[in-house]
Amino acid sequence: MRGMAGPTAPDAKGGFVFRNLIAGRYRFEPRFYARYWYLQSISLTAPASTATTAAAKTAASKFDSAANWTSLKSGDKITDLTITLAEGAASIRGQIEKKEADLRVYLVPSERDKVDEPLRYFMSDVNGDGTFSLNNLAPGRYWILAQRPQVDLPVSIEKLRLPDAIESRTKLRRSAEAVKLEVELKPCQNLTDFKLNAN
Repeated sequence: MRGMAGPTAPDAKGGFVFRNLIAGRYRFEPRFYARYWYLQSISLTAPASTATTAAAKTAASKFDSAANWTSLKSGDKITDLTITLAEGAASIRGQIEKKEADLRVYLVPSERDKVDEPLRYFMSDVNGDGTFSLNNLAPGRYWILAQRPQVDLPVSIEKLRLPDAIESRTKLRRSAEAVKLEVELKPCQNLTDFKLNAN
């Protein structure tokens, strides 16, 4: 059973605290509103109780908390969680050329070294007039795909990025690779009037 925690806001130096958490599995969902920012990474070291010596605690390796659940046991205390927001986010605003009901647009990384990074996967519902928008995108190369929702695919970007959604991301990437419509996004680039066909 996953632990639940209410929201918290960072202070002027970016620090934040979650208190009175119950034991369980957690993931972090940063919310921000700056147009040219994107979520670059979420990382931490192993909880203090898992290291038995001071040397081991010092040498504890960082792991990707966006791609893995953060598990807390009773008494655990995490003090080095780092959520990194970066400047240079891109955006895409476009239109489906052949209007169809109930479509979604997906953006998946085409760079081989990025395919295992959940934060490189994006999605957007298509509006009734065929328009869509994808915002706060990390610069890089992506496959873009428009298709009808499928029962075995997540219905939101938060669920698409869950650590347990590896199979869904793999399925999406394979579908997008078959279509082979690639887009390269430069820092702060805003693509408008992007035309896309449904698959």
